[in-house]
Amino acid sequence: MFKKTLSILLTLAVLLCGMAIPAFAATYTPGTYTGTGTGRNGAVKVDVTFTESAIASIVIGENEETESIAAAPFEQLPEAIVANQSLAVDTVSGATLTSNAIL
Repeated sequence: MFKKTLSILLTLAVLLCGMAIPAFAATYTPGTYTGTGTGRNGAVKVDVTFTESAIASIVIGENEETESIAAAPFEQLPEAIVANQSLAVDTVSGATLTSNAIL
């Protein structure tokens, strides 16, 4: 009895694991939206453009961040967010507050 039950359970497990699980597809309301985060020296405005299914672009707007420190996160984070289609990207060391303002 035990062997038969175990056999059925294993067969079901194999069948369930083999089934295709549809991938999560993000859906957005298309358009460009402006957000404001707080950086080291104040507000950092960020324009994010969405299509129905993706983050299309991110443009850093008005800010008071120190140019030499903010240059790396301003360049790297928008590219990484769009490439990964996620905010789950690494911040830039030495510019954490600016990085968090963008995120």
